[in-house]
Amino acid sequence: AAVVDWGETPDLGSFYGREREQGTLERWLVADRCRLVALVGLGGIGKTVLAAKVAQQVSSHFDYVIWRSLINAPPLVSILRSWFSILSQQQRQRFPDHLDEQLALLFDYLRRQRCLLILDNVETIMQQGSRAGYYRPGYEVYGQLIQRFGDSEHQSCLLLTSRERPHGLARFANDQPLVRFHQLAGLTEAAGLAILQGQGVSGPAHLLAGLVEHYSGHPLALKLIAQTIQQLFAGDIAAFVQEDALIFDDIRDLLDQQFARLSTLERDL
Repeated sequence: AAVVDWGETPDLGSFYGREREQGTLERWLVADRCRLVALVGLGGIGKTVLAAKVAQQVSSHFDYVIWRSLINAPPLVSILRSWFSILSQQQRQRFPDHLDEQLALLFDYLRRQRCLLILDNVETIMQQGSRAGYYRPGYEVYGQLIQRFGDSEHQSCLLLTSRERPHGLARFANDQPLVRFHQLAGLTEAAGLAILQGQGVSGPAHLLAGLVEHYSGHPLALKLIAQTIQQLFAGDIAAFVQEDALIFDDIRDLLDQQFARLSTLERDL
């Protein structure tokens, strides 16, 4: 059985749709044996939940599965140290002082054992605005780690989730068949309707479908509007639509967070 450390994995709760995406990611991790996979998409689109679901499904194909979140922007050395403490269970080796030695030791483990290492919220260590996709000062070493996962010979995989692609990843994926990235879009209409209904929102089918389309199947947005419809409109979807309250504070916060990560050109567009 795999040694599994779920770290700060979120509670999956209700999981809606994503059958096609789940199948694609599982194929990349298990059948294709990819070394580096990045799951990219807007905040709240469901990257973390999908990654957690897929990691659970494929865990039996790996010797180790280790989940770590970068939400608090830990330095790379603390991530490497935590991986090392799990991967070296049998051996009590000293943790090296220098990055080159640390990476060499890590990839020695990754060649001998099949490991799935997940880094969630990678956008936290990246700059915002015009330097979107570039690492924050002091975090460039994560780029070395990511590059090495794709470049070197080993039998493991690094799965990333991020609101934006790390700089150079698209070119890297073109050059390396075992490096892939998936841009996560909104949910299908059926899955979006299931979210609304699961939150207790009901009403005419055309109004429900219209909401899913208006919010592009964005799962977090749909959950936020479902709560608003319940709390402020007594579950009356028609009243919510008539009020023209489609953009409210929670949705505005979500959009502001994403807007802050755009480059100047993207903002102009």
